[in-house]
Amino acid sequence: MGLLLINIFTMKLILLLLLPGLCYSQRQKDTLLKYIDQGSLASVRITANRDNAFLKSGTGFFIAVNSYKVYFLTNDHMVGGQFDRDEYFRLYHKQIPKEKIPNTLVFNLFDFAFNRTIQDAISIRDTNGTPLWIPFWENEEKKSGLLDVIAIKMDMGFDFHNMVIYTTDANIDPSVKLRPTSELFVVGYPVDSTFGTIYPVWKRGTVASEPNLSMLGNSCFLIDATTRRGMSGSPVLFIGSKFMAFDGTFSNPLNKTFLVGIYNSQSYPMELGGVISINKIIQKLQTLP
Repeated sequence: MGLLLINIFTMKLILLLLLPGLCYSQRQKDTLLKYIDQGSLASVRITANRDNAFLKSGTGFFIAVNSYKVYFLTNDHMVGGQFDRDEYFRLYHKQIPKEKIPNTLVFNLFDFAFNRTIQDAISIRDTNGTPLWIPFWENEEKKSGLLDVIAIKMDMGFDFHNMVIYTTDANIDPSVKLRPTSELFVVGYPVDSTFGTIYPVWKRGTVASEPNLSMLGNSCFLIDATTRRGMSGSPVLFIGSKFMAFDGTFSNPLNKTFLVGIYNSQSYPMELGGVISINKIIQKLQTLP
């Protein structure tokens, strides 16, 4: 088994760490990467459990920061954070009971064989119930404007199997100007999918609000997309095509995929979804020890 770090921006595959485990031929590894898109291998199906009891399912992904730190990203509401508690109170007019608060995340990690995953789990709270994740705020200094995203620092002894891990230079090139109508893809796992595949669904959407306002304290933007429950925490990708740069010129970076953000919410009546900019997340993670 190996920890595979794939730089989505440059599409280079680097074998970082060889771990003991089942042996697969190089041909099997190459075949999987030949036929399965790297964006699909980067999206992780997760379940949030209370001990061994299933509570909900969703999506997340790994990202490597400063070359050696690996974090898992998903939504605050997936781990029973403040967004989950607020939603429960809004629906039922009472505090969420303890048995509804997850303390474990189960990952479905890709094996080198087709249509096969391996499950592994991590604790997301200590024995006292204290969260083990990193929260994010719109204003980190004042701890105001909590964002619906969390990061979990991964132990480097964790076996990532055949997962694709984004690097910090996988996020969108600074010269690229996202704008309303830009086409994006949400890559995740709808709970009502009955297509018999273990690989994620790619849902197409277009940017539906101004996406470049993080400097004004707004790291979230909307996309026009018909996503489904279970896709919370999905990576949001910009596939290389003709785009306008900030200097007004147009470029066409063939075969380039950029990580734009993390999907965090859906208004089903309006068919609009929320995206949190990956740049906001990376800025904080790069400052942590």
